[in-house]
Amino acid sequence: PEERTMMTMSDLTAASACFPNVYVMYGDPSPRRIESNLFTMNIAPAGSGKGKVQESCKLVDPIDNFLRGRRKRAQNDYDDKVKEATEKAGKKGVSKDDFGERPVDVSFVMAPDSTNSSLKMQLYNNKGRGFLSATEMSAFGITANQDFGLMNPTFLNMAYMHEKIHWQRRGDNHDKPKNVESYVIDNPCLSVLFTGT
Repeated sequence: PEERTMMTMSDLTAASACFPNVYVMYGDPSPRRIESNLFTMNIAPAGSGKGKVQESCKLVDPIDNFLRGRRKRAQNDYDDKVKEATEKAGKKGVSKDDFGERPVDVSFVMAPDSTNSSLKMQLYNNKGRGFLSATEMSAFGITANQDFGLMNPTFLNMAYMHEKIHWQRRGDNHDKPKNVESYVIDNPCLSVLFTGT
């Protein structure tokens, strides 16, 4: 019975990431939009079948595969444009205006073995939607702390409450010293499925 309950909750959590148009309006006098996304933490002793929870993650694979395929095609088109622009320009060189912006890396299933900054960028690149799963919660916590300081614990809390997530960092633009890049996820819709002992 416990394994069946764990699998049911895991399936519901994975499925909750797949319904962007399912929400409720909650609160009075100014109602808030609450999305369908669930956060589930399965805690059970070793050998209790927690590893089967990963079967639930297969529910979101079609979305992830679609997004990764679209990104790969966009990257191939970008690479072709860069090659063509470089061949045309010859020795005079090329600029970004000749081939546009590099496609962003989009994946619906977020990598749990990521730093705090990387998790936020994954969610940002996917327009605020995603699914995060880890079979060992302790491993996720250790990795997320590897960001030159402790993990900002409010990230998952804000995602849970669909609160705006805003952060800044120094940019990669070498032409403009001290360039600051600003990012905002207005309505994060993240479903989280963790297991642990």
